[in-house]
Amino acid sequence: MRKEKITFGKCLQYLILVVGAIVALLPILVVFIGSFKSNSEFLSSGVLSLPKKLDFSNYKTAFINGQMLLGFKNTLIIFVASMVGKLTLASMFAYVMSRFDFKLKKVILGLFMIAMLIPGITSQVATFQIINSLGLFNSIWAVILLNLGTDVISV
Repeated sequence: MRKEKITFGKCLQYLILVVGAIVALLPILVVFIGSFKSNSEFLSSGVLSLPKKLDFSNYKTAFINGQMLLGFKNTLIIFVASMVGKLTLASMFAYVMSRFDFKLKKVILGLFMIAMLIPGITSQVATFQIINSLGLFNSIWAVILLNLGTDVISV
């Protein structure tokens, strides 16, 4: 068994990783602890102090007024439809591109490579106009269609 020598660089590397993990996890911990406090206790106590009594009224408010169950249902529908569609379309396209040789194969692959370099934000206005003209604005099918048609990397 080989022992690694502990160097200053290794210690600094792990220190940076630990600090990064704390910076990433601290806001999540603050929100989680704060979710179990009442409004008055949240305003009067420290952000990392544990609640004196567990208060689940925030979760009740989120589920009833925030319609969380509807959000979970919509997310599940979008996820299942998008994944089934992506797997089907991408695997069919990838099979054709890898199995057969045809005239425009290199051009099509080149266009796909270029499409991967273009950030999605640059085409948001055009994408919105297309979705709006199809009459899909503010519907679940707009999200599914965008997931199916704009993910070049899945191929």
